[in-house]
Amino acid sequence: MKDKVIEVAGRTWHELGVKGEASSRQIASALNENEAIVNMALGWLAREDKVRYTQGRSEIMFSLVESELNIFREFYKRSDQKSEKSFWRKLLKRF
Repeated sequence: MKDKVIEVAGRTWHELGVKGEASSRQIASALNENEAIVNMALGWLAREDKVRYTQGRSEIMFSLVESELNIFREFYKRSDQKSEKSFWRKLLKRF
Protein backbone atom coordinates (compact mmCIF):
# COMPACT_ATOMS: atom_id res chain seq x y z
CA MET A 1 0.00 0.00 0.00
CA LYS A 2 2.82 2.40 0.85
CA ASP A 3 4.37 1.94 -2.60
CA LYS A 4 1.03 2.72 -4.24
CA VAL A 5 0.63 5.93 -2.21
CA ILE A 6 4.18 7.00 -3.13
CA GLU A 7 3.51 6.32 -6.81
CA VAL A 8 0.23 8.25 -6.74
CA ALA A 9 1.94 11.09 -4.84
CA GLY A 10 4.38 11.48 -7.73
CA ARG A 11 1.62 11.37 -10.30
CA THR A 12 -0.44 13.83 -8.22
CA TRP A 13 2.53 16.21 -7.99
CA HIS A 14 2.85 16.05 -11.76
CA GLU A 15 -0.88 16.58 -12.31
CA LEU A 16 -0.86 19.65 -10.07
CA GLY A 17 2.15 20.98 -11.96
CA VAL A 18 0.24 20.68 -15.21
CA LYS A 19 -3.19 21.87 -14.01
CA GLY A 20 -2.14 24.39 -11.36
CA GLU A 21 -5.05 23.70 -9.02
CA ALA A 22 -7.48 20.81 -8.57
CA SER A 23 -9.66 19.07 -6.02
CA SER A 24 -8.87 15.54 -4.87
CA ARG A 25 -11.87 14.35 -6.88
CA GLN A 26 -10.55 16.02 -10.03
CA ILE A 27 -7.08 14.57 -9.48
CA ALA A 28 -8.48 11.08 -8.88
CA SER A 29 -10.48 11.31 -12.09
CA ALA A 30 -7.51 12.57 -14.13
CA LEU A 31 -5.25 9.81 -12.77
CA ASN A 32 -7.97 7.14 -12.91
CA GLU A 33 -7.29 6.36 -9.24
CA ASN A 34 -9.39 5.84 -6.14
CA GLU A 35 -9.99 9.17 -4.38
CA ALA A 36 -8.99 7.66 -1.01
CA ILE A 37 -5.52 6.84 -2.41
CA VAL A 38 -5.25 10.34 -3.88
CA ASN A 39 -6.14 11.82 -0.49
CA MET A 40 -3.38 9.74 1.12
CA ALA A 41 -0.98 10.97 -1.57
CA LEU A 42 -2.02 14.57 -0.96
CA GLY A 43 -1.42 14.04 2.76
CA TRP A 44 2.05 12.71 1.98
CA LEU A 45 2.80 15.73 -0.22
CA ALA A 46 1.40 18.12 2.39
CA ARG A 47 3.60 16.55 5.07
CA GLU A 48 6.58 17.20 2.80
CA ASP A 49 5.47 20.85 2.32
CA LYS A 50 4.98 20.33 -1.41
CA VAL A 51 1.30 21.28 -1.68
CA ARG A 52 -0.99 23.90 -0.25
CA TYR A 53 -4.74 23.93 -0.06
CA THR A 54 -7.50 26.49 -0.09
CA GLN A 55 -11.16 26.13 0.71
CA GLY A 56 -13.21 26.60 -2.44
CA ARG A 57 -16.95 27.09 -2.53
CA SER A 58 -17.79 23.44 -2.10
CA GLU A 59 -14.47 21.60 -1.94
CA ILE A 60 -10.83 21.93 -0.98
CA MET A 61 -8.52 22.85 -3.84
CA PHE A 62 -4.87 21.78 -3.93
CA SER A 63 -1.87 23.30 -5.72
CA LEU A 64 1.90 23.02 -5.59
CA VAL A 65 3.74 25.46 -3.35
CA GLU A 66 5.74 28.04 -5.31
CA SER A 67 9.10 26.29 -4.86
CA GLU A 68 7.69 22.99 -6.17
CA LEU A 69 6.01 24.73 -9.08
CA ASN A 70 9.36 26.29 -9.97
CA ILE A 71 10.99 22.84 -9.91
CA PHE A 72 8.23 21.50 -12.16
CA ARG A 73 8.66 24.37 -14.60
CA GLU A 74 12.44 23.99 -14.64
CA PHE A 75 12.17 20.34 -15.68
CA TYR A 76 9.93 21.23 -18.59
CA LYS A 77 11.78 24.36 -19.61
CA ARG A 78 14.76 22.22 -20.56
CA SER A 79 12.66 19.44 -22.04
CA ASP A 80 12.27 19.09 -25.79
CA GLN A 81 9.47 16.60 -25.24
CA LYS A 82 6.83 17.40 -22.60
CA SER A 83 6.00 13.88 -21.57
CA GLU A 84 5.71 12.28 -18.18
CA LYS A 85 8.45 9.78 -19.07
CA SER A 86 10.84 12.61 -19.89
CA PHE A 87 9.97 14.31 -16.63
CA TRP A 88 10.66 11.21 -14.52
CA ARG A 89 13.94 10.50 -16.32
CA LYS A 90 15.13 14.01 -15.48
CA LEU A 91 13.94 13.76 -11.91
CA LEU A 92 15.73 10.46 -11.31
CA LYS A 93 18.97 11.80 -12.82
CA ARG A 94 19.08 14.42 -10.04
CA PHE A 95 19.58 11.73 -7.39
